[in-house]
Parts: sequence; structure tokens; C-alpha cells
Amino acid sequence: ITLIKRGEVMDNLQSLSKKVEALLTKEELKEAILNAMDKADSIEELLVLKWQFNKIYGTAARNIKKNKFNKNLERITYQNAINNSSLIIEDLKNSKSILEINDKYCTTTSSVERLLINCFEKLEEEILKLVPKFASIDISPEQDREFLCAKITINMLVETKTATLLQAKKKFGINSQELGNYLNILKLRNHPLIFKFEKLNKNHIDETYKARSNMNLEKKEIKRQKRIAEIFNLESQDIIKILSNVETVEFEMFCKAYNLEVRFFANLIKSNQTIKYKFTNKDTIKETYNEYFLKYQEVIKKIIKEIYILKETKFKEPLNLYEYYLHNTIDINSLAKIALSYSHIERRTLILEYINNFRDLFSPIDKKSIENIKRIGIISCCQKSLKFTNTDIKKALEDINDKNLPYIKGVLYGAIKNAHELKDTKQKTKKIGG
Repeated sequence: ITLIKRGEVMDNLQSLSKKVEALLTKEELKEAILNAMDKADSIEELLVLKWQFNKIYGTAARNIKKNKFNKNLERITYQNAINNSSLIIEDLKNSKSILEINDKYCTTTSSVERLLINCFEKLEEEILKLVPKFASIDISPEQDREFLCAKITINMLVETKTATLLQAKKKFGINSQELGNYLNILKLRNHPLIFKFEKLNKNHIDETYKARSNMNLEKKEIKRQKRIAEIFNLESQDIIKILSNVETVEFEMFCKAYNLEVRFFANLIKSNQTIKYKFTNKDTIKETYNEYFLKYQEVIKKIIKEIYILKETKFKEPLNLYEYYLHNTIDINSLAKIALSYSHIERRTLILEYINNFRDLFSPIDKKSIENIKRIGIISCCQKSLKFTNTDIKKALEDINDKNLPYIKGVLYGAIKNAHELKDTKQKTKKIGG
């Protein structure tokens, strides 16, 4: 059996066991592993041999393995104590605890005691001063060995970047119960290795989560690309079905497929449901979209400019909604929402702000409201009031009906003003021609 040198990883443990089993009988294999324990020169080697023994035999021959393991563990820990004897004695003189020394030099209390006994003749006086340190130690030899095995095992896992119990079992053959026990031993002593292992484990979990997330994203992207390819082959009725609900993932896919800005296109369709029928020709979808995009961009810029001019006069005059609806079919409330989609236009929120600040200007008017306005003979918008005659309002209402303009207060105000101005122009023309 090949011995595992310090720091090496036993990745091929399973295949090695099979090769050895092929050459030896089960009894011969057991003896070979036990003999290898007698020749091990590090605790790491001894632990790997123990795990290999457990992997092959399970609970069988447990006592034979345990006795052999403990005997060789004491042999190695005593050798570690001898190799570091002068340093250990110096640390004891400097009031280092036995537990600290065991941790530092990979040894045990019993091995340190043996060391001091063997050094007694040479360092009699110094040894006598150190002996009382052992009287206060409340730890059994078994606990001593368990701590040392725990420390060496977890250190092996950290050095070999073995981050999980499953990896430890696969790589070294150590079972989860034994490893869990070792982790608890180090936790109770608040040992630095436990923090290193926990960090290693956390990094592994984070990396695994990230890898799985990336894998899921890749799957989603493949699915998305597949659906986009399918969108290019949709029939007219299927396109209408997608454009009938702009709040769906399918609508977003459609926009991505044809490189359309989702928010603008959604607001455009919301503004007028009949618009969607202009996007049933797959060959002209992008072209039609660009026409609407440029068209409303110009309208939005113009309205924003007009609102700025009104702002300079402290909004004494209302926005000319009569003129707006004379040249545009889209409702100005819808235009205000569409304006928010143009990220490159400065103050794109201005139209919506104006509507919110002057709600009366955009309020619908019914027959009752019109009769009240007729009776008063004055219509007021913002800070401006306009007197009119029955002829003025009659012509204004006819104008609104003929041109199919919306019945809102701002439009009626503009229509009355326009009728009034036309009458004044005719009168002036008549006087000049007089």
C-alpha cells in the first residue's frame, strides 16, 4: 500500500482499493493496512489508513483497528514531542498551557509527560517546576487524541480545499458522523481552523449557487432565443393576440425580437387599440414603429416648448388644446405617458406635470355644463376669462362636431376663442373693403 505523504490528496483512493483487493485476499488486505499504520510517519497518513480500513471493513475488526490506530498515534505524537522538546520546555517555562502546546506541536498531554520524564535526569530542577502544570488538566487521553485527530483532519480539508462532508467522504473515505464530531470539537475550543473551514464551505456554497444560477440563466436564454426565433414566424392573428395584452412576457419577447422599446410601444398601443393592426406585416414592423416613434417625438418636443413659453408668463394663458387636437388624434393624456418613454428628451415629465396642475383644463364637458357656460356668457381657463356671444359658442360647437374634436373644457375654450377671432377678422376686412 502506498503511503500518503503530508499535504497530498487521495483522489484515487477508490481505484487504489480495487487494485489492492485484486492482488490480496480480504484478510491479507487487512494485515497490509494494519502494518502500514505501524510504518506511518505522520498523523495524516495514519488517518487516511484508518478511513481506508473503515471503507473496506465497516464496523468489522473495529477494536483491532482502534487499538492499532491509538498505539501508532501515541508513537507519532511522542516523536513530535521529541522533535520539538526544547521548544516545548521553553513554552512551558513561559506559561504556555498544555492544550496550546499540544495544538502547536501536534502532540498529546501523555506524550509531553513522557518527554519530561525522559528528560528528568538532565533537567531535574526545571522539570520539577513544570510538573504542577499537569495537575490542573481536566482532559482524558481519549479527548486529547480526538482533538489532535480533529485538528489534523480539518487542516487536511482546508489545505486540499475540501469544502463539504460529501467531498471529504469521496476524497478521503471519512464518514460524515466522524467529521461532524471533529468539527464540533474544534468549535468548542474556538479553534482558528474551524473559521477557515467555515469560510471554505461558505465560498463553496456561494460558488455552487452562482454556478447553478448561471446555468439557469443559460437555460432561460436558450429558451428565450428559441421563442424569439418562433416570433419571427408568427401569423398575423398570432401577432394581434400578443399585442392585445402589453403586460405579458410574450409582449416583451416580441419587442426584443424586433428591437422595439417596450415602454414606448406598450404606451403607444394603449393609446389606441386599433394601432396594433398596423403591425401585422412582419416585414414592416420596425419601419412602422420608427414612423410612430419619430412622429410623437416631434409632437412631444413641440408641446414641451409651448408649456415652457406659458411658464414664462406664469401660465396666464392655457395650453391651446383646440390647436393640439386639430392636428393630432392621440389623446394628450396618452401622449404624456408616451413622453416618459423618451429617455433622451429633457423634461419629458413636463406634459404630465402640466396636466396634473391644470386638471380643469382637461375635464370633460357635457350638455349641462355647456348650458351653464352659455347662460353665464363667460368661459374661464387658468387665469384667463373669455366673453362670448351665443353666435360665438354656436359656431364653436359646430366646429368641434365637424372636426370630431373631444368635448373637454380646454378645447371648447380654444374653439370659442377661434370663432371670436374669425368674427373680428371678418369685421375688420369688411371695414377695410367698406
